[in-house]
Amino acid sequence: MDDLLLRALGENLQYVGIAAEVTNALNEAIDKRHYDVTTATLVGKMLLLTAMLASSLKGNDYLTLYIRDPEGRFALTAVADAKVQIKASSNLQNGTPDKGKATFTLAKDLGLKEPYSSCIDMDLSDFEKAVSDYFKQSEQSLAKACLHINFDETGHCTRAFGYMLQALPFATLEATDRLFSRFDGMLKGESIEFRNMGMSDILDALFRGSDHQIIVEKPILWHCGCSKEKAVNSLRVCGSNVLRSLIAEGKTTHVDCAFCGNSYYFTVDDLRDILKEIEPNKA
Repeated sequence: MDDLLLRALGENLQYVGIAAEVTNALNEAIDKRHYDVTTATLVGKMLLLTAMLASSLKGNDYLTLYIRDPEGRFALTAVADAKVQIKASSNLQNGTPDKGKATFTLAKDLGLKEPYSSCIDMDLSDFEKAVSDYFKQSEQSLAKACLHINFDETGHCTRAFGYMLQALPFATLEATDRLFSRFDGMLKGESIEFRNMGMSDILDALFRGSDHQIIVEKPILWHCGCSKEKAVNSLRVCGSNVLRSLIAEGKTTHVDCAFCGNSYYFTVDDLRDILKEIEPNKA
């Protein structure tokens, strides 16, 4: 199946239902960074969450999801834009823990002076609870999500999909009880019944017995967007002291993209040119 995002309004416009498939995007991340299954599972959940949360973005809006542990041992990052171009990475290719305390931070750049940001505490073993806690804190609304990542014996992802249900502020108590009870009764992601279900089938099951209208339908694409110029910018940000130190080592320096693994190389002369750009009066 192609990677796809669907967003629907249902139950007399009282609920938002979202379904997303990111199997191809996750396999591309695995191919590029060679993640083990544990790390790939977390990267897949990051891709799913950013894709679903990006379903409400417009124009040049984009969002970034960060998950960090308190000790700074690992970091998970994912980015999505309004076109649902997504990317995600882990700073560890292998051995990323799948449980333990972490912080979940969502930042949305909506073209305002400052990005909107909200942070909650979470446990890596329960991404779904983190979603509910985020919506409860940041949007004062009830929401639930299910994220399913399945692999074969070779570590290839056979299916990565998820769905979400959010109650809008004017949702009735009766509808809330009924739809969330149905949500809790949905099939498990590894069930054989799910194997041939597309995203529209999942939304049909979620809103079974009530009308719903798909208002967003977008293909999901893995897109990194790294470049030599962006690597140069990252070196500029490092500052003159770091550049002088790298020049003094007398070796070619490389900047690696955390998302796709591409490496950009800079000779000592390249570094001197960058230093001259940020310190023109000292050239």
